[in-house]
Amino acid sequence: MFGELTNWKLRGLPAETSIERYVTIGAYSLLRSCTIEPECIIGQHSILMEGSLVETHSILEAGSVLPPGRRIPTGELWAGNPARFVRTLTHEETRNP
Repeated sequence: MFGELTNWKLRGLPAETSIERYVTIGAYSLLRSCTIEPECIIGQHSILMEGSLVETHSILEAGSVLPPGRRIPTGELWAGNPARFVRTLTHEETRNP
């Protein structure tokens, strides 16, 4: 499922993957049975594993790996392998991801 105004260039998209509206997914990202809520940014070369969830207004930096079942809460920036919390996004950053 792809939401309106979703911009994506990726590979490995199983049927269980859900991508909601206003999401940007960087090139060469790999999504496996995950959920991405509205207005998120997924950096290029990122991997989201089975059961992972990226909540609204969140960012996963380029080259990051979100392990199975991991959740990025609303309005947070995560990075790394495995992905970890970096900081809470500012109000300005969450208005226009």
